[in-house]
Amino acid sequence: MVSPPEFAQGLSEISSDLRAVYSEHIDGYDELLLHLFVGDVLDFALETLGAQGAEDATLINLLKYLDHSFSAGDDDVVNAIAVSFLEGLPAVKPNGSQLAVILPRELASVLTKHEESRLMPDSTPPDLQRSRTGLFHFIDGLRYSLRGYRAAWQHAEAFRQELAIFAAAVVAAAFLGDTAVERAILIGILFPVLVAELVNTAIETVVDRVGVEHHELSGRAKDLASAAVFTAIIAAVTVWALVLIG
Repeated sequence: MVSPPEFAQGLSEISSDLRAVYSEHIDGYDELLLHLFVGDVLDFALETLGAQGAEDATLINLLKYLDHSFSAGDDDVVNAIAVSFLEGLPAVKPNGSQLAVILPRELASVLTKHEESRLMPDSTPPDLQRSRTGLFHFIDGLRYSLRGYRAAWQHAEAFRQELAIFAAAVVAAAFLGDTAVERAILIGILFPVLVAELVNTAIETVVDRVGVEHHELSGRAKDLASAAVFTAIIAAVTVWALVLIG
């Protein structure tokens, strides 16, 4: 299956213009942020359609490559194409309806299902119906959660640091707690710190997805999320101090 780095590299090889889009993305973020990159590719496709028309060779090759990658890519690649490329069509983006018309078969089918499910919320496309059943819902939730942990580990240095502290604190709690209840309290109060950090990372990711330019509300959202992490840390330190001193 095509991995995100392979997918991005393949896109950059379609034309020098797309190679420039990829280089600009890497220069700006120092790493591949797949959803942001696919959003940049969508903007490029719309600009190319407006300037060169639907017969432009680069645009045609780009859409063919996306269509192939949607079938051959891993879950991260498929999700990025579905969310950051297709969900912006046709209503949200300028020239979106024109681009939707020339999508290859696989992408057009996915877009049609998305539009139908949006217009009829109570109807779910057949390939998504299994996620509503109990067992499959649990399995899908577990898979998404593991993907989230992996993303936090890869992209959030603070989460890695707090996880290392968490592991050390668990070992310390096993020796410092006099009773099972004390050890449970010392360990249990650590989990809200990790939860707060995951939420903080999610909020930062969404804010950056919307736009990296400075905005008062974006800064406020990040500050509030950071305050949530700090509050959880204060609570953990306070409980540890009370348990150990008491």
